[in-house]
Amino acid sequence: MRKKEIAVALAGRPGWEGSPYAPGVRDRYGVNHPFNAKEREFSWLLHGPLPGGAQAEVFRYITRTGSSRFPTTTFRTVATVVFPHPLPSVSARPVRNADEAWAPVSIGSGYAQTFNEGAFGPLWHGLRGYALDPAVGRAVLCPETLDRTRSLGLDWRMDGHVAMGVVREQRSPQRMLMLVDTLLEFASLIPPEGWESAAAQPDPWPGPSVERPA
Repeated sequence: MRKKEIAVALAGRPGWEGSPYAPGVRDRYGVNHPFNAKEREFSWLLHGPLPGGAQAEVFRYITRTGSSRFPTTTFRTVATVVFPHPLPSVSARPVRNADEAWAPVSIGSGYAQTFNEGAFGPLWHGLRGYALDPAVGRAVLCPETLDRTRSLGLDWRMDGHVAMGVVREQRSPQRMLMLVDTLLEFASLIPPEGWESAAAQPDPWPGPSVERPA
C-alpha cells in the first residue's frame, strides 16, 4: 500500500523516484536544528528533477525527546530544492519560541534586515523574516508568501543554491510534493537583480551532502 501511494503521487512527475525508506538522508542532514536530535528517524523519501535544471527531495522526519518512558514525538516533513544557480539569502518562519525556531543561517556573514510585525505591520503577525538584500526581501516576502507561510506553518529559507522548508506534520506523498511546489513558487518571485547579486556570493552552499550537511 505504501509503495502504491508513492507511485500515485509521482505519476505526473517524470524522472522522480520514491521509497518508504530514506537511504543516505541521515548523513546529509544532521548538524543544525532540527536535524541534530539524538533520537531521530527519516523515512518516505521522494526525489527527482524539476524544470530548469533544479533537483528536489522531500521526506518525513520524526524526533523523540524527553524520557524513554514518556517521550515527546514530533513529526515533520522536509522539502529541499537545489537550484543550478545561487539564490539570494531570504528566510521566513512562524514565531513560536527561540528553542523551536531555526537560526537565520541564510544571512551568511552579512547583516540581514529583519522583517516582523513591529516594523512592517500586521501582515507579519506571527511571522519573522530575514533578507540580506532588503529589496529582494520585499519582493519575495510579499503578502501571498506570508499567507502561505502562515497557513502551512512553514519554516523556510533560501541559502546558497538551496531552498529548504519544514512543516511540523507528517504529510501524505501528494501533500509532501506540494511543499516542493511551494518553494518553487517562492523562488519565482526573486527579481532579476536578486539573481545577479546572488551570483556574486563567494562560496554559496551547494546543498546537503555528507561533507556539508544541512
